[in-house]
Amino acid sequence: MADVSTSGKTHLVANLVLQILMLVGHLMLGIGAAVSAVLFFYGDAGWGPFATDAADAGRRTGNLLAIIALALWSCVGLVWTPLNAFGLWNRRPWARSSTSAYWLLSALTICLLPLSVYGLLSLARTDVREALEPDSN
Repeated sequence: MADVSTSGKTHLVANLVLQILMLVGHLMLGIGAAVSAVLFFYGDAGWGPFATDAADAGRRTGNLLAIIALALWSCVGLVWTPLNAFGLWNRRPWARSSTSAYWLLSALTICLLPLSVYGLLSLARTDVREALEPDSN
């Protein structure tokens, strides 16, 4: 059986790697939101802000709201994930709470739900909490 502190540190490293990968994902999401916004306002694919009827207006409004939501979540993630990675790397006790909150909000998006569940469950472990205590370094 693995040492408790080794197991806790392993989960910390896994969460650190996942936060870095999520940073890359948020960057790609931001690029996708920017491209979608350009296509929405300037594309010839029938998007655009000007509706021809009520159903078209609803579709266009939904598209615009989705683009805004993607852009906002991308911006939040571009700031939050490197902060979490920094805290986990330096074994700061606040990083556990911050990363758990990130995983919870990420789970609400349903996108990459298994990663969010793993992150929440792994950070709730006692050995992870012990690995983040100042005297465990």
